[in-house]
Amino acid sequence: MNKIILADSCCNLPSSFYKENDDILHMISMPIHLGKKDFLDDHGVEVSYKEFYDELRNGAIPKTSQITPMNFFEKFKLLYENNNEVLYIAFSSGMSGTYNNALIAKEMLLDEYPDAKITIVDSYCASVGYGVIVKKAVEMLRENDISTIAGYIEENRLNVNHIFSVNDLIFLKNGGRIPPVLATVGTLLNLKPVMDMDRDGKLRQREKIRGRKKVYRNFLEILKANYNPDLSPIIIGHGNCEEDANEFKSMIETELGFTDIIISEESPTIGSHVGPGLIVMGFMGNERS
Repeated sequence: MNKIILADSCCNLPSSFYKENDDILHMISMPIHLGKKDFLDDHGVEVSYKEFYDELRNGAIPKTSQITPMNFFEKFKLLYENNNEVLYIAFSSGMSGTYNNALIAKEMLLDEYPDAKITIVDSYCASVGYGVIVKKAVEMLRENDISTIAGYIEENRLNVNHIFSVNDLIFLKNGGRIPPVLATVGTLLNLKPVMDMDRDGKLRQREKIRGRKKVYRNFLEILKANYNPDLSPIIIGHGNCEEDANEFKSMIETELGFTDIIISEESPTIGSHVGPGLIVMGFMGNERS
């Protein structure tokens, strides 16, 4: 029986990584509604990242939907019929019902195929933090069984740090992540919220900083205090602002000396909630508070 890792489209890793590991890494996509178009987030294949973010810049307000139990059931069934044992690493249950929908689908599959082997682990992660833990799992799968990898994730998922800031607060407001008043005042004062994820895999605000350059300085201090380069690379995600991501990458290399850095553009699933101009970093290090 083959071993497969399944992630959903909230997991941001470069498309090259998916292609290099397509024998053991599969993706299940979240539905997106954008204007008059409905599509599945396939990381830029059907709707390119540029097209998606340009629509947002022009005022479009996208909506995302959960992957339903039936969608999961169909994916699990297809993988089972192709003789695969599956480890689904789920988008944080603190931000979505996707994890619970996968558990429902697993029970549906086992009712029909009692010999199916499906393991589901809550990552408590999102975006490039989710990418950090999935990348580690893929590397481990070459030489380890699925139960070992699932145990590793459960023991180490709170060591995955996510730090991000957005360029436009309207998207966080539309997604209910910040109050409308804060979005209005923050926009007027050029305040950039620095946010992370707590121990339950939920978003929280760390502080508010005025101006992009000061955000980068704050990120560097967080990295310096918390990153362990022996555990993972640093993954920098961006909302269709690659120049900004490269600028921040250069600052890390020059000022902190860390060079194991990956840049990945944010897919529409995450981009729908943060908009163009997002900068986010994910890495393993000190345990979340």
